[in-house]
Amino acid sequence: MNYFLLFLAIIGTALSLLIGLPYKIIKRVIRLRFKPLFYDLSNIALMLAELLDKMMNVIDAELLNDIAKDDKYKYGNSNDTISFVTAIKWVQGGQGKTIENFGKILDFLDKDHLKISLLNKRDEVDKKDELLKSINY
Repeated sequence: MNYFLLFLAIIGTALSLLIGLPYKIIKRVIRLRFKPLFYDLSNIALMLAELLDKMMNVIDAELLNDIAKDDKYKYGNSNDTISFVTAIKWVQGGQGKTIENFGKILDFLDKDHLKISLLNKRDEVDKKDELLKSINY
């Protein structure tokens, strides 16, 4: 079943890239709306980066969990990015130099990366809570 869903996702992505993306670009160019186009392309790049980050979190879970010094919150959840789990471990402390240095590298490459990762996750949870409260059972 999972392989079938993977197949459907690949076909859907291919169709989206071959039809949906060119349509979006052409429509925005015709209407001379370049700013929204660049915003959309930037969002697509960010979503792809997050998707790859979550995938690496699952693939590298064994390695990252062996490097981390505790089992309070583990790498490997497909809903979490590596940055988010590293941020949690950073806040918890006691992770040793490897996780600490990894966090410092992420923050060096992208200012306040770990902090932003935690805040983004909180916003995501808050939005889901709001949605659940609005549903009438």
